[in-house]
Amino acid sequence: MRGIALIQEWVPYFTVGGSTTVVVLGSLAGAGFGVVLLTLRAAGRLPRAVVWLIYWLILAAVSLRVLNPVDRDRLTVFPPLVVVFGLAQLVVDARMRRAGT
Repeated sequence: MRGIALIQEWVPYFTVGGSTTVVVLGSLAGAGFGVVLLTLRAAGRLPRAVVWLIYWLILAAVSLRVLNPVDRDRLTVFPPLVVVFGLAQLVVDARMRRAGT
């Protein structure tokens, strides 16, 4: 978050409220997209590539909606975070598939 504040030319400082917001929204996003992955897995015997493609399309659509209005700073900071988030969830999904859950 400090990097985002610096890019936006804000004075970076720490607040409990801001940190709580980041943690809560991150948890909600993780849970929400976890449900998306579980729903896609439960939708039938879709090939893994199809599940991942649908997942990435949904993730991209939601991310672009959240980034509205789109500007250079947001496009610099958030897409890499979205990619890391998506890859982390797909790694967890792959581990769950290997474990048989």
